[in-house]
Amino acid sequence: MYDLRAETLQPRLAGKVPAPANAEVPGQFALSQNYPNPFNPATNIEFQLPQASHITLKIYDLQGWLVKTLLNQEMEAGSHRVAWNGRDERGNAAASGVYLYHFQAGEFSRSRLPGAYRQTGKMVLLR
Repeated sequence: MYDLRAETLQPRLAGKVPAPANAEVPGQFALSQNYPNPFNPATNIEFQLPQASHITLKIYDLQGWLVKTLLNQEMEAGSHRVAWNGRDERGNAAASGVYLYHFQAGEFSRSRLPGAYRQTGKMVLLR
């Protein structure tokens, strides 16, 4: 018997996006729009890193409450993809609605440091 719960409780780091043999390291940080959007039950978020960086990728609701931390780790330079299964930190299904995904690479202080980048995107979950 297939247990769907075993497949959907954790975010899935899809890893590096397959690249052609002659692919170069991206020239700048970039965060792409998630796809599909709107989504049900899961969505993908892709980003590019021109250098190895500490990455955080977090999902928030529109009231600013943290729903899920997808990434909080060091990652290599290159193109990457992570999937969100529409579940919160406790494994509960998030409600239909608009969510924000906040991406940060590197460290920030009062002045922007070279090699630091952050961006926020918007996505819609339809149950």
